[in-house]
Amino acid sequence: RWITKMKTVAICHQKGGVSKSTICQGISLEMPGTVAVYDSDPQGSSAKWLERREAGKPVRATGPIHKLPALVKACEKQNCDWLIIDTPPWHDDKVNIRSIISVADFVILPTKMSRYDIEILPKTVKIANSLKKPWMIVLTMGQRSNLLEQTKQNLSETADLLGGSFCSTVLMNRVAHSVASYHNSTASEMEAGGLAAFEIRKIAEEVRATLR
Repeated sequence: RWITKMKTVAICHQKGGVSKSTICQGISLEMPGTVAVYDSDPQGSSAKWLERREAGKPVRATGPIHKLPALVKACEKQNCDWLIIDTPPWHDDKVNIRSIISVADFVILPTKMSRYDIEILPKTVKIANSLKKPWMIVLTMGQRSNLLEQTKQNLSETADLLGGSFCSTVLMNRVAHSVASYHNSTASEMEAGGLAAFEIRKIAEEVRATLR
């Protein structure tokens, strides 16, 4: 195996539309070894993506959310190297963000440039910090403007202040992700040399570097 212990990565933000599923699907194909994906979001974007794909990488992990620790152990027994968890945008009794973060080795916090998205981030950061889980903010759906550089600086300072990290690569708002999703694929599979694929690869590299 590439690594001696399976690593679990949770992709969380308690708001929808911040590219959680895009990152989940994208990095699942960038990790070495056997990768499992678990979709805890009732909307099931990543689950449907997995169902429509041909057999192969990644594999789908299934089971009720309240048995998540057992599911993690099952993936380890199946010699998975990575478990990537897609999460819902809310926090309720059935799907508990805290229980998901508790089994994670690393937490990715995607956020758009919108003030409303950024203001919600500390809620999830507080949970990750209380569980002593390392986390990284990823700026998504970026658009070229003066606001982009300002947002990057603000998020980097916020990450430093709150004890996490800020991803040096921004996931820009590129049509390649929508096209790939329509074809049950990823940007890397559709256009390996494209900018969208490059950004996903760089994000995956930062995750691997942190967990190495």
